[in-house]
Amino acid sequence: RATASHVKATDNAIGALAEVEPGTGNVKALSQSRPMGRAKKKGQTFLNYVVDSKYGDANGFQAGSTFKLFTLVAALEEGLPTSTRFHSPNTLNIPENEFEDCDGPYASTGTWPVHNSTGEGTFDMYKGTQLSVNTYFAQLEKKTGLCKPYAMAKAMGVELTDPKDERVPSFTLGVPDVSPLEMAGAYATVAARGLHCDNRPVTRILNSEGRVFKTYAKKCQQVMQQNTADTINDILKGVMAPGGFGAGLVLDKPSAGKTGTINSNMAVWFDGYTPALATASMIAGQDFIYAMRGDG
Repeated sequence: RATASHVKATDNAIGALAEVEPGTGNVKALSQSRPMGRAKKKGQTFLNYVVDSKYGDANGFQAGSTFKLFTLVAALEEGLPTSTRFHSPNTLNIPENEFEDCDGPYASTGTWPVHNSTGEGTFDMYKGTQLSVNTYFAQLEKKTGLCKPYAMAKAMGVELTDPKDERVPSFTLGVPDVSPLEMAGAYATVAARGLHCDNRPVTRILNSEGRVFKTYAKKCQQVMQQNTADTINDILKGVMAPGGFGAGLVLDKPSAGKTGTINSNMAVWFDGYTPALATASMIAGQDFIYAMRGDG
C-alpha cells in the first residue's frame, strides 16, 4: 500500500521498498510499483527491481548519499573521532590521486569537482551527516581512503563486483548500482550493533504433508565493533531530529536513517530503521539511462 500510494504502475518512475529484520536477516517485506508479469500491460514488468541483480535481472539504481554510511563506519573503525572537523565549502575540486586506494594512490590525473546543495561551513561527523554535506564526506573519505569504505559496504551486504568502476572517489556519494534489499540489509547491520546477517527471504520449506523439508539457517557475522555501530546509530538519529532531512518521518519510537538523492533527483532514497526493522525505500526515474536498464 505504501508503494502503490506514491508511484503508479504505469508511471515512468519506479517505486521499490524492502524491509529486513536486524539480527536475523529475515526479509519481512518486498514491494515494487510495477507488478511482475509478462503481459506488458498495465505497467507490468518481468524485472524485480527490489532485489540484487543476480536474482531480479534489473541492474539496480544509484543510492546517492545513503552510501555515506560506509565512509562513517570506515572512519570510526580507523579511530577517527566524531569531532573530526573540516571546512566544507559549497564547491571543492580535489585531485583524484589524493585518495588512497588499496594498493597506493588512486590512479588518475583528473580532478573531482564536489558540490553541496546544503550550504557551506565547518562541520563534524554529526552535523556533516545531519546536513548530508558532500564536501565534508569527500574530505572524510580522503582520510579513510577508498579501500576501507568499499570493503565495509561489501561486509554489510552490498553486492559490489567491479572495483574498477565502483571503488572511485565518488563512492561515498553512492555511484554504484544497488537494490533496496541490499541497502536494507546494510542498514540492518548497524541496527543490530554491527552484526550482519545475510538477507534470508525463506526460513524453511514444508513438504506436502506439512513437515519440514528444508531449513535455511541464519548466517551472521560481526563486521564492526559494537561501539562503532552504537556511534553510527547516534549520528543517524540526528537525521530524524529537527534540522535533519528525515525530520518529517520521525516515529514514536527510537529511529535513525539517511536520505539519498542523485543528480537531477533521478533517484531518491530513504533508508531508515528501528531496533526491530530496517527499511530501504526508493523512487527512481526512468530517463534514457534507466530505459536501458529497465523495461524501456
